[in-house]
Amino acid sequence: MNRILAIATLLIVFCIGFAWGVPPTPVPGPYSPIGNDLTGFAFRNAANDRLSGNVSAQPKIYGCVPNTCAIVATDGSIVSDPGHRACPTATATPSVIPTPTGAYSPMLDDTIANFYTEANQWLKGVHKVEPRIIGIRPGDCVQFDATCHPTDAGGPCAIGSTPLALIPTPVPGYTGFGLSSGTVLHSNVDARLGGSVAVPLTFEGLTPGHAVMGGSNGQLADAGGPPALVITPTPTATATPAVVNLGPGATLPSDSTCATTADAYGLAETTPTNVDDGSPAHWDSNNQIFTTPSYFYAHAGEQIGYANADFSRVDGNYSGTTPDIIIWAACKNGMDKDWARAETAEESGHWYQACAAMHGGTGCLEVGDFNHFDGTCTSLAPSLSAFGYPVTDSGGNYVFAQSFGYGTWPTWGIFQSKSGCAEYYTQPMLAMSTAWGEDYRDAKFRSCMNGDVTRTGFTSDYTNAVSRATSNPSGLASASHFTGPTGYFTDETNLQYLALGCIGTHYSGGWYDGAAQIYIHDFMAILNARSWPH
Repeated sequence: MNRILAIATLLIVFCIGFAWGVPPTPVPGPYSPIGNDLTGFAFRNAANDRLSGNVSAQPKIYGCVPNTCAIVATDGSIVSDPGHRACPTATATPSVIPTPTGAYSPMLDDTIANFYTEANQWLKGVHKVEPRIIGIRPGDCVQFDATCHPTDAGGPCAIGSTPLALIPTPVPGYTGFGLSSGTVLHSNVDARLGGSVAVPLTFEGLTPGHAVMGGSNGQLADAGGPPALVITPTPTATATPAVVNLGPGATLPSDSTCATTADAYGLAETTPTNVDDGSPAHWDSNNQIFTTPSYFYAHAGEQIGYANADFSRVDGNYSGTTPDIIIWAACKNGMDKDWARAETAEESGHWYQACAAMHGGTGCLEVGDFNHFDGTCTSLAPSLSAFGYPVTDSGGNYVFAQSFGYGTWPTWGIFQSKSGCAEYYTQPMLAMSTAWGEDYRDAKFRSCMNGDVTRTGFTSDYTNAVSRATSNPSGLASASHFTGPTGYFTDETNLQYLALGCIGTHYSGGWYDGAAQIYIHDFMAILNARSWPH
C-alpha cells in the first residue's frame, strides 16, 4: 500500500495546474487509469505509462480559461494568459512528435514517513521530474483547449516585447488528501486528474510571463518571451441594468430600452420546450413577433375591473431566451425582475409555455385549473378569432382550444392567466407567445400599482396603499396604516406592501384576502430561495 500511495500521489503531482480566474467545469473523462482493483506492480506500471506519456490520458489544468494561450505563472505553473487571448502563432513548421521515453516515478522505494515531504517537493518543482504532454510538436505554442487540456496551438509562438503582469504565487498546500487509501484515495486522484482541485503543477526552466511551447521530448519548454499581444487586465464586467419595482405613476421604459436591458443579461435558455414544443411545426413560443389583434385593445380589462388604457402597450414584441423574456417584460412594466421570476415559477414551475397540441402535436404543458372557469362564458364579444384560432362563436360563447381538445382548461400560458371567459380577449396570443403572456401579466401588475383597479374585493386599504406608496414609498409599512400583514419583509416599505398586494391579487382577485396571503407566502418562499429555473 505504501507504493500505491506513493504512485497515486505522484500521478496527481503531474496533472494539476494553478487557477487563474474562474475555473470552468471540467468535462468528464477517463482520468483514473488505474482503477480501484489494481495494486502493487500493476498499479505502478499503469501510473508510469501515464507519467511517461505512453497513454493518452491528458491532465486538465485547474482554473484555465478554455481556448486561451498558456503562459508561466510566478510559481512555475502554467495558467491562462491574463487577457484571455488565444495564442498568436508564427508560420508553422510541422515536426515529428517524438515518442516519449524514460522513467517518471522517482519514489517507488520511499517510505510513508518520507513520502509526503517528497511529494510536496515534486509538486513545488524543487525536483525536476516533469510529465510529458501528448500531441504537442516541439517548438509549437501551447494553448488550452475547450476542456482545459494543454494542446498544440498550430505553430510556433509569436513572441512580443510587452511585459506581462505576473500572476501571484499560489498559497502553498499541495497534497490535500493526507493518508487516504482505497476508494477515498482513488476519488482524490480522479479529482486532481480531472482538474477540479486547485493543486498547481510546476515546471523548471520557465520564465514567469513567457509563453509555453512544446519541448524536445514531450515536456513543456520556455518559448523565449511573452505572447505577441497586448495584455490588459480582464475587463470588469459591465453592470447589468437594474430592473426593480417602480412606484405608482412611474414613467416606464420603452420596448426597445427594455430589449437592450434584457439582451445585456444574455441568459441561457432554461426551458427548451418553449423553443421547440416537439410538434411537427416545432413551434418556438419565444420567437413570436406578431401584430396583436384589435379586439384585445378594445376589450382588455373588462370583466376584471382593470383600466383598459393600461393595456395599450401590451404587444409581446421581443424574442429571446425564457429568462431574458421575463426580464424584458418586467422592465417594460416597472416590475422587479426577481419578483417576475418568482411569480412565473409559482405559476408554471419550470416556466413552461409550450402547447404542442395547438400545432399538430400532443400534450400541452401550459394549461391549468381544469374546468374551473372564472365568470360567465356567455355574452362575450362574438365571432372573435385570430391566427386561425376561434375564440368566441357567433353567439358570444367562449370556444378557444376546443378545436384541439383543451377547451376545458381556463388558465393558459407561462403566467397561467385566467383566459377562460373573464380574460377571453387574451387568446390565442396568451397560448402562442411567451413574451406576450409575460407582457400581459406584468401590465396587470402595473395597472394595480398605479391604483387603477376598481374590481369588487379591492378595499379602501388598496387606495390607501397606493397613496402611501406614491407619497412615501420608502416609509415603513406600519400595521397601524394597513389592514393586511406588513411583515413579509424586514422593515417592509409602503412600496413593498402595495407591490405584494398586486402579486396576491393575481391568484385570488382580492386584496390581501386569505387566498391572496397564501399565494404571497408561497411567492416569498420562492423569492427568498431564488428557486426558479437557472
